[in-house]
Amino acid sequence: MLPDPDDILEQNCLHYFYNLAKRNDYELIRFYIYTGKRRIYFGYHVIPLPSIPIYQPELSTYLFYASKFLRQIDYNVSNKFIKREALIRAMSIISNELFIYMTNFEDGVLNYFLYRASKSFILKKKIAYYYIKNRDSITTKGVKTTDIKFIFFHLKFVFQYSKNSKYEKDMFNILFRRIAIWRNIKKKVFSLKNDFNFYLYLIDEFLNNEYINNNNKHYLMQTKMNILKTQKMII
Repeated sequence: MLPDPDDILEQNCLHYFYNLAKRNDYELIRFYIYTGKRRIYFGYHVIPLPSIPIYQPELSTYLFYASKFLRQIDYNVSNKFIKREALIRAMSIISNELFIYMTNFEDGVLNYFLYRASKSFILKKKIAYYYIKNRDSITTKGVKTTDIKFIFFHLKFVFQYSKNSKYEKDMFNILFRRIAIWRNIKKKVFSLKNDFNFYLYLIDEFLNNEYINNNNKHYLMQTKMNILKTQKMII
């Protein structure tokens, strides 16, 4: 398990999940997070998917369907019990180029590839994690300008890994909205000071693919215009 240091685990949950995984040969177990005010992450205000085992290749598309039906993206590793071999496989997919920029939003990258690397998965309707909101956390404060490069690398890597997959085309549009628009990179790029060619090249690569939806295309064009304005001001 990869819990955040300021959160709380349910007593005996490691013992419970370990026995469950060993007994059924599950490589990835997802569970509920209690976030306070009677809200249970993926358990409150949404209808959870049934607790049935999912195996590859269906597991590779689970993240898309869960996002589609639950209208939320599972973007945490803290709500997972992971088999060591599955974690190693997921980490091996992540390139050194991306890894060195994993300073913020790194859960999303690892979680995405855990679904691709794990052979078996189950959702357990059990609260095993208590999220403690911290005003000083990176999540609360939001992304810094220095983290924008990682976000672009994140998008680039998921894009390259998924662009030839039937379901991942839709998944990329969902992920783009979650990563780029939620983090509001369009406005953050005004503070960029270098690497303009990298950002512009990557945006053009996204724009030139037929399956990028119109909303994301429009957002990318606005982001590109802001980068060009910033570049012009500096030069």
